[in-house]
Amino acid sequence: MPENYNHLHFKSVGSTNDLCRDECKKQLKPILITADKQTAGRGRNQKRWESPSGNISFSYGFFCKKPHNALSLLAGLKTTIAVDKIFSKGVGLKWPNDLIYKSKKVGGI
Repeated sequence: MPENYNHLHFKSVGSTNDLCRDECKKQLKPILITADKQTAGRGRNQKRWESPSGNISFSYGFFCKKPHNALSLLAGLKTTIAVDKIFSKGVGLKWPNDLIYKSKKVGGI
């Protein structure tokens, strides 16, 4: 993660992704949005994503001048490696963007 980024933390939000998208439009610095609880999270195909208190809910966004076709895949691979390194729990990546642990989705990119 770059040294120069903004971090906003909330007790409860609708969606960290929605806030992240809105903040990315306002500033040029990368932004990290974290929340203790997320009440209107969404997964792939707009499926509801439950995020009660005690979970890790966050979104990271940045402005990309030049689109990168493999960015989502690269983000998934790097996130999987980082989570597995921190927690040593055998987290995997299911195409195209799901973090999997013990055959269950635990996160999304």
